[in-house]
Amino acid sequence: MEFRAVNILKREKLFLLLIFFLSFLLNFSFFHFFIKKGKDYLRGDTPEYHNIAVQIANGNGISDIKGVPNYYRVPGYACFLAFCYKLFNFDVIKTLYFQTFLSAIIPVLVFVLSIVIFPSNILLAKISSLFMTFNFGTILYSGFLMSESVFMIFFLMFCIVFFPSFKFFFIKTHSNVFSYKPSPRLRFINNKFFISGVLLGITSLIRPVGHFIIFVVIILLFLSNFNFKKKIISSTLLFLGWFLIVSWWFLRNFLLTSHIFFHSMIGSHFLYFFTPDVYGQETKIDFLHARETLKKQWKEDIKNNEKIKGRKLNDFEIRSLAKNVSFRCLKKFPVGTVKRGIINICKTLCGFHVSVLIYKYSKSFPGYNTVTSLFDKLKCYLFPNLDNKLLIFIIYFEFFWMIFVFLGFLGGIILSLFRVELLSEFLKFLPLISLLLVLTFGIGLARLRFAFEPFLIIFSSYFWIFLLNKIKCNEFFNL
Repeated sequence: MEFRAVNILKREKLFLLLIFFLSFLLNFSFFHFFIKKGKDYLRGDTPEYHNIAVQIANGNGISDIKGVPNYYRVPGYACFLAFCYKLFNFDVIKTLYFQTFLSAIIPVLVFVLSIVIFPSNILLAKISSLFMTFNFGTILYSGFLMSESVFMIFFLMFCIVFFPSFKFFFIKTHSNVFSYKPSPRLRFINNKFFISGVLLGITSLIRPVGHFIIFVVIILLFLSNFNFKKKIISSTLLFLGWFLIVSWWFLRNFLLTSHIFFHSMIGSHFLYFFTPDVYGQETKIDFLHARETLKKQWKEDIKNNEKIKGRKLNDFEIRSLAKNVSFRCLKKFPVGTVKRGIINICKTLCGFHVSVLIYKYSKSFPGYNTVTSLFDKLKCYLFPNLDNKLLIFIIYFEFFWMIFVFLGFLGGIILSLFRVELLSEFLKFLPLISLLLVLTFGIGLARLRFAFEPFLIIFSSYFWIFLLNKIKCNEFFNL
């Protein structure tokens, strides 16, 4: 394969090495001197990932600590941990040091993504990679026993291969900075759409979003300037690459449960978080009381179904009943459901990555109840009661970083209305950003924004560079 972009990467190899080691230094330092000391790498999802990884490493299959097959989590990150546990003799700290090292490639991949979107703008790629290096999400999640960083690596690789491979129908010419000529004998394997599908499949097994993304990107291909035959071929190759990777997981779940599904997270996830929030707000009762009421209904449904079927339900069936309880409740409060979902999306969009540490180290935090006002919630993040000066600095650094990125992204949207090529690139990523944002309808967390922050950074940086150039040339109103 001959990549024209390789020449750019070779020219900038010193910069990329510096970015890599700067990112590793920041990741390593924050983990070693802060996260490890307070054991902050142990998050809410950590025990599940850890226990499944231990079982895999010990040859007991993809199961929980009791040996019950796991359906709740997709297996990709647990498999990564299992590999590391075998490599480092089940040492969690060494595993996380290794993860901080791997995560340093993320800003480098952002540089490459920027280059394949805007091949002639090396300054944009450099600034974007620097922004990603100092993004607190990049630093923080590299030291967490959670899937964000490993997911980001494969997701960016998918974006690098897929997005420069097509143009929209309203763009007459097609140029590909990563164009290459596959070997005739390996044409099927070398096809960029097939490779994109494989990378998306790996991504899908790390976090359960790929089975939504696959349909979005196929729609994008049908909106490309390819002829109809090429649209069919490219979409088929993309799907085959994806399905090749995930098919064993679907088959495994079907053989164990007689049901075809990707994961069982949605049922209990809604029952424990989103549904009691809606139910509590609408009935004016405490969140925990609302959750216990719903759990009681869930347990009754489990008993009734076990009595009807004459056997114990498996994990998938139990969590499916949780989904049924949640959806029955949410149907009673459609307005409240939509309202809470929009609030969660706003929390994802505007939340701080550092909030997970504020929650632990703050001396006072507002209760999770109907009495807590919006002002109280904002106050605990913007004016937290903290003794740790480093955390206070990070809070305000992240606050101004977010303002800068979001203003630039909005400026990029406006600018795209006057530039067809920019609009074309922006419209490629907009459906993906929208999808990843809508998927946070059930719970609003800043870490769920991390997946599409590279796109925000690249288009934001594009606008700020454009603006500075216009100011420099006294051409501010000449778009």
